[in-house]
Amino acid sequence: MALVVGAGIIWVADRWGSKTLEIERLTFPGALGIGVAQAIALIPGVSRSGISISAGLFLGLTREAAARYSFLMSAPIIAGTGAYETRKLIAGETGVPVEWAPLVVGMLAAFLTGLVAIGFLLRWLRTHRMTIFVVYRLVLAAIIVVAALSR
Repeated sequence: MALVVGAGIIWVADRWGSKTLEIERLTFPGALGIGVAQAIALIPGVSRSGISISAGLFLGLTREAAARYSFLMSAPIIAGTGAYETRKLIAGETGVPVEWAPLVVGMLAAFLTGLVAIGFLLRWLRTHRMTIFVVYRLVLAAIIVVAALSR
């Protein structure tokens, strides 16, 4: 259900938002609103980035600015989680032997491919609507319903 509702929110935000503001014009209450909207992602099936980008669009941010802000909001928690989990590995708290070379290569590969993906998405959002994400969520919801009913 959250996949379908989220698709609707993204679709409405993409059509109703003025898409005229850049991040520099975002006010404190607007930033707080996006943060509160992000908390809705605690509901299973709600995309953190989708809901925060939608909130930015409702506030009038351009698609690119809303996506950039959403990614900037995620950076501290991702970095903190990475540092916390790395500390646990170093301290031996995981109970799993660690081979550092493959771990570092994997982390670097994930970081670099993440940067490439974000760059692509930001460039793509300059000239395209969010419709592809709406369709993706609806198709995924349909697949899940079919899979659940076929059991």
